[in-house]
Amino acid sequence: MGKLSSSFVSDSPPRSAPSRTSSPRALPRRASRRSPHGSHDAPPPAVRETFPLTELAGFIEDWSADAEARQLSPRTIEAHRDIFQKFGYYCDAHDHPTVNPAAVRGFLAHLRTGHLEPGGRWGNNEKYPHLAHARRPVSARTAETYYSKLQTLFNYLMKMELLDRSPSRLIDKPIARRDAVQPFTPEQIQALMDGVRQSRHSQRDLALLYTLFDTGARVSEVCGLRVGDVVLERGSGYLRVRGKGNKERTLPFGRQCHAVLYEYLRKAERNPRNPQRPLREEDEPLFPGERDDSQPLNRSGVSQILRRLQKRIGLSGVRVSPHTLRHTFAVTFLRDGGDSFTLQQLLGHTHPAMTAKYVNFARADIHESHRRHSPADSLKRPR
Repeated sequence: MGKLSSSFVSDSPPRSAPSRTSSPRALPRRASRRSPHGSHDAPPPAVRETFPLTELAGFIEDWSADAEARQLSPRTIEAHRDIFQKFGYYCDAHDHPTVNPAAVRGFLAHLRTGHLEPGGRWGNNEKYPHLAHARRPVSARTAETYYSKLQTLFNYLMKMELLDRSPSRLIDKPIARRDAVQPFTPEQIQALMDGVRQSRHSQRDLALLYTLFDTGARVSEVCGLRVGDVVLERGSGYLRVRGKGNKERTLPFGRQCHAVLYEYLRKAERNPRNPQRPLREEDEPLFPGERDDSQPLNRSGVSQILRRLQKRIGLSGVRVSPHTLRHTFAVTFLRDGGDSFTLQQLLGHTHPAMTAKYVNFARADIHESHRRHSPADSLKRPR
């Protein structure tokens, strides 16, 4: 199988504006039927549920222009485009000249088995060596995300009257069972904080861990932080983050996180190859990348830091990831008396149901603690 087709994936950075300004292309319009009273009643028009693969690249550009007009964040647009382009690559490489239900069903199956093909799932590992996950099966939750984002494109085409039905209309959404939240224990958190002090970029990585753990921010939000987004007050402070849907919110942090961030910013030793670099400007990345300190760490970079840390301290039995730190923040917040409404605001959740899993976990934790320490159980059994 060949490399990822240039028709669907571009090496260029995210666009600041759509490449075309023309109105969306249209498939042939339905032929109008004559009145029932006419002498030549036309047959009903064919229902449009498919389109040629050659139209996909143009439809992706049309969707992108519409998304920009709706003020979706660049990160959201690029995440969708990436999946649309991968779908196009799959269709092109697996002889689907038409986007139809069979192509969608095959694409979803490919997410599970495509890593076994030569070159990996997308056939582009030489060109994109950082896509190591292309050689492993994706999780059901990832497949669910691909399905939902692809449906976004089909919904747009139906809104623009370019399709009558979605090609995925009769294909069930992948089943993604939600894993139980398994946060770090206090001992594991302490081991992580102690171990990170031995890393090559110890000050940056310690500040990164404290920020993730003490604010509950998403890893993408932390990666997007600039120096000017950190507000240090006497003994505490807060971050200004921009979350999903480009929504801005403030996240407070406590005394210990304040001390770590203050020391990190004061010494400004973010690049060991240039430790004497003066304090960064407010619009520069708070957590710069490994190779270029003018660019921020990305999600894969943070995950790599945590994997190295896990190996260094020999931590097992728990997933060491940025999301586990977010889980741990949420559960610890509730255990220490925080309320679910405030937690919802801190996590940036739109609906209370999204926060419910943490509440349920904390409630079960309280019940288990009561079973172990029930006051009445220490009394003598009544006669």
